[in-house]
Amino acid sequence: MGPSNTGHSTLTDDRPVWCDPAVTPREFFELVGRASPIAACLAGGRGEILAGNNAFAGLVRSFLAPQSGRLAYLEEIFVAEDILKLQLAEPTLDVPLSLRLRDLRPVRVFGAKAEIHGGSVRLFVLSEDPEKLESGSNAAAPVKDQRGRLFDALKCTLRVYELHEKIRRIPSMTRELLQVGDELRLYEEAGRILRQEGLDLEDVTFLNLVDGNLCVSFSTRAELANLTFALDGGTKYATVFRRGGSAVDPWSGGGFILPLRGREDVIGLMEVKIAEEARALFAENHRTSVGIHDMLLTVADIIALLVENIRLYRRLKLRSQTDPLTGLYNREYLLSEARKEIARADRFVRPVAVLFIDVDNLKGMNDDMGHLQVDVLLRELATIFLNRTRQTDCVCRYGGDEFVILLPGTDLKGARAKGQEILASIAQHEFPSLTSPNERHRLTVSCGATEYEHGLSTQEFLARADKALYKAKKSGKNQVAIWDR
Repeated sequence: MGPSNTGHSTLTDDRPVWCDPAVTPREFFELVGRASPIAACLAGGRGEILAGNNAFAGLVRSFLAPQSGRLAYLEEIFVAEDILKLQLAEPTLDVPLSLRLRDLRPVRVFGAKAEIHGGSVRLFVLSEDPEKLESGSNAAAPVKDQRGRLFDALKCTLRVYELHEKIRRIPSMTRELLQVGDELRLYEEAGRILRQEGLDLEDVTFLNLVDGNLCVSFSTRAELANLTFALDGGTKYATVFRRGGSAVDPWSGGGFILPLRGREDVIGLMEVKIAEEARALFAENHRTSVGIHDMLLTVADIIALLVENIRLYRRLKLRSQTDPLTGLYNREYLLSEARKEIARADRFVRPVAVLFIDVDNLKGMNDDMGHLQVDVLLRELATIFLNRTRQTDCVCRYGGDEFVILLPGTDLKGARAKGQEILASIAQHEFPSLTSPNERHRLTVSCGATEYEHGLSTQEFLARADKALYKAKKSGKNQVAIWDR
């Protein structure tokens, strides 16, 4: 086990310098160093000294001066035979060892094991042996008191370090969740990250506010899947939601219930269960337990805002694709879907047809009834179209009184039959009146139908249906015409 040419010296006059930040973050041992008046160092599994405080640097400075660009090792600190003694003893807090430094000064060494990022490290505390230096006088109590103070400081530092590590993961979690465009997948990914990214959470549950109820959208607990809780009920979820805050006493139940706070309103709840090891670490310190709560509240706020962004994007996308009066798809969406269906028809050699539909005598209706009444008629027509078509069909308002229905998997014969079915349904329908609840209106429509032929462009395909519609109008209206050459 020899010196390495990587990293930095761990022995400095001002503060510890970290050789491997991925294993031992700077903040962790820096706080220990400031808190301890006695010598302490952190060693890796190969005996490399990852960090040492100022007192440690002062203790070994006479025979090991700091050198930039290389690591120090335990074998450079103690005499050779004591290195073996140190390795065999596996020291703990309760088993101090009497060792000699390289300059033969006797020291008492205390050790503690720890896991950092999955790697095993040991903290060593060194104290020049008072019994040998002071001719056998009893100095065990001061040494024990020094050791106790150091490890109290270490425990406090571990809490701060653990909290810092959790906070440090929030930006990377946010970046990952920003890539998710679906609300359910967002909850699933958030649950996965919160359980796997060192945040010490055993279970995660998300509840959405839907129609006055809290509905479980995602949970790692199978018994909660698809459950709904009434807001006026006595469940813990309803109570926390009505209060608008969070459950702030997690250590009795092992978790938090936190609000998902949107920009204006609370949109749901996030429930998390803290892992038992983390509860044991943070329960002793109120400030760090509050810090965990605040950190998780920040995570909940981030998730809530991401959910709102997904919902806003979905609304804006839907608005850009739909006609505001009828709720049907608009012309731009029709053109996009028609291109896709033409590509599928070419690739899979399957039919696709289209219907162009126009309201008969709409101008006269506008003059006689007014635009508001015509708007009612158009909305009612949209409902009839939707009721008479499949979910796979694309029903659009093309503009004014023109509607287009794209029929994937339908040939010309099927398109003609569908057009006739729609015309008959409209002719028999009684349309409501704005001016009188007892009054009803009647109207008819004309329809043009065509089937896609290989090689046609989208515009050519739609133009054929439009020409067929013109033919239906010229032939007396209220009928279905087929495009022909």
